[in-house]
Amino acid sequence: MSKDESSIHDFDFELICDCFFRLERKGPGTPIDLFLAFIDLFNENLKKNNLGNKAKQMVA
Repeated sequence: MSKDESSIHDFDFELICDCFFRLERKGPGTPIDLFLAFIDLFNENLKKNNLGNKAKQMVA
């Protein structure tokens, strides 16, 4: 690669981290929120697909 061309490896990693560190999180929620949503989905699928005999129990 010539000196005129840039590579992704030429970026300053600390600059990128600093940029994202200053941004407010825009994710779907905390991991706990996602886990609770997964439990609800799991229980709904057990009921909907009549899989109660395949799982030990529904998650409370």
